[in-house]
Amino acid sequence: MNNKDEQANILENYLISKLFSPKLEMIQDILQKAEEGWKLNDIAESMGISRQYLHRTFLKYMGKSPSLYKRIHRFRQVTSSLQTNEKFISLSHENSFFDQPHFNREFKALTGVVPTIFFKNINDSKDMLWLFV
Repeated sequence: MNNKDEQANILENYLISKLFSPKLEMIQDILQKAEEGWKLNDIAESMGISRQYLHRTFLKYMGKSPSLYKRIHRFRQVTSSLQTNEKFISLSHENSFFDQPHFNREFKALTGVVPTIFFKNINDSKDMLWLFV
């Protein structure tokens, strides 16, 4: 193309089309279903895509795998639902962990410490728990 204005318009339209990807609506749908507790296979099936495609697309746009996102979301639910005298066994069951050892393993994998040490060392009255994940 010889016309510089036309070149600029075409390039600008192309870049804008990449910025506003229709895949973002799909990612929002995946996030919503994942936060509601859907299994990844069920999410993929409901959207008419393969689990591998769901994983690849989610990783591309979110920077984390869907399963890691679900783990982080569950961790955030635990930290936001913590009451001062609540036992970890009740927290684990309320947040869909199989048992307390599963809860402890997940916690240690995300934070590097077991839940008792984690909750002793944070000030849960402040809204700063997001810094840990």
